[in-house]
Amino acid sequence: MDSENTNYNEVIHNKLKKCEFCGKELEPMGLDYLYANISPDCIQYQRCTCNKANQYWKEKDKLDFEEQKRRKYRNIINRIYKENYVGRKFQEQNFENFYVDSNNEYAVKVASDYISKSIDKKQVNGLIITGKSGVGKTHLAAAIANKLIENDKIVLMGRLTTLLDMIRETFRDNTKSENELIDLYSNVDMIIIDDLGTEKISSWALEKLYTIIQNRCENGLPIIITTRFDKEGLIERFSQSQDEQLVDAIISKLYQMCYGITLKNIKEKAETNNVNIDGAKIIDPQTSPDYEKYANLLYELRKHKGMTIEQAKEITLNPVYFGMLMVKDEETIADGLVSGAAHSTADTLRPALQILKTAPDTKLVSAFFVMVVPDCEYGSNGTFIFGDAGLNANPNPEELSEIAISSSKSFKQLVGKEPKVAMLSYSTMGSAKSELTQKVIDATKLLKEKEPDLKADGELQLDAAIIPEVAKSKAPESTVAGEANVLIFPDLDAGNIGYKLVQRLAKAEAYGPLCQGIAKPVNDLSRGCSYQDIAGVIAITAVQAQK
Repeated sequence: MDSENTNYNEVIHNKLKKCEFCGKELEPMGLDYLYANISPDCIQYQRCTCNKANQYWKEKDKLDFEEQKRRKYRNIINRIYKENYVGRKFQEQNFENFYVDSNNEYAVKVASDYISKSIDKKQVNGLIITGKSGVGKTHLAAAIANKLIENDKIVLMGRLTTLLDMIRETFRDNTKSENELIDLYSNVDMIIIDDLGTEKISSWALEKLYTIIQNRCENGLPIIITTRFDKEGLIERFSQSQDEQLVDAIISKLYQMCYGITLKNIKEKAETNNVNIDGAKIIDPQTSPDYEKYANLLYELRKHKGMTIEQAKEITLNPVYFGMLMVKDEETIADGLVSGAAHSTADTLRPALQILKTAPDTKLVSAFFVMVVPDCEYGSNGTFIFGDAGLNANPNPEELSEIAISSSKSFKQLVGKEPKVAMLSYSTMGSAKSELTQKVIDATKLLKEKEPDLKADGELQLDAAIIPEVAKSKAPESTVAGEANVLIFPDLDAGNIGYKLVQRLAKAEAYGPLCQGIAKPVNDLSRGCSYQDIAGVIAITAVQAQK
């Protein structure tokens, strides 16, 4: 019996873990661990009660609690973003696609500095971003949000109505707690309230807003506000609630917590640069009398895809979507749309395809450049169309033939001369054979079957396509070789490299990427475009709109 007790004690002693602070042996949680043939690392122990251990566990429990709370915050915010268009939309907005010019570059610099200080926790003040509609307030705020998220910060962004509606839902949904939401809004790393002052706000809503602002102030946490109103304008808007004392408290606290930056609108920028735009008609989606009409139009167009009227109203505030709806509406004076200087290609083409659709008898939307080469005897007095140099990455033979057909029509419309289409390759008329050359050969065959009257040939090397002397040697039987003015590249790599080489080395004017295959004229600019590029593409769009 004594021997058995000795063995039992040895087992216990060998498996027991000691406190790393005081050396005391720790009690295992459950005797079954002692008899199990398991690793000692798998045994759980009671906590030591020494002072250093108590302090360690106190700090660890606090960190674990904070991490659990952050995971809970992220889950709630993700749900909000899934249910709210603004939340989904702002994820696509960043500093890279924010249009910067001399009028807003200071604001962008302030925003960038703000991010750096916020990440390093040297910044507890907030921001109030002011400016009229359409100047990029939401975009700049979203860019800040996304940078903070990249650095593991928890950020909530939305309109005040969205935040308050979540609280109101707690009255109908027992699974949610108003206190939990207030706690979330009060404690996330950053909260961004977009377009403050546009809502009709009740005394109840003002009280909740004040609670959130006050809690964040006490917690030393920042807040970002975007608004089209100045301080006096916000007071006037909120005073409609009849609770002037509470309004004064909210606005005072906001301006105590935040410093401001201002973005200018088109008219303000024009005045700053002494440019007269009195003849221009500027439309603000939020104040346009056609806003409701276009929101309903978008809803009718997209309801079969699950779009709600609320989502349609939110999306219609986007200038690109609003513009597309103007073009769609036969009663308006809008015949085409130019975008891209401050938006990505995807943000331009997505609403175009959703609202305008493809042109009749067109199977593929593609992009092309109008290239005007100075002092050039090739092409049409130095004028060419390059396709596709901006959209379709690796078109198959069928797609390549469609690009050629659309590009020939674009050349005829814009230049007014007969198109001569060269299907480009690194081979001329079978001089080399590979999968790459075969694709161009197949595309050329399809093209000739579809458009037998179109002057087109391939496969052709570039020199054989545009230089008569080379054409006589390499493709003497071709009716296009040496005279081509429409150049169809086998893929986007070749097209993009080709147009940029000609633009930079030959000092050519490059207009595009221009779109073809959409039911109405829509063209996409590069975000690095100059004002001359914008003017040129607008002129081309006007020509495309002519019936």
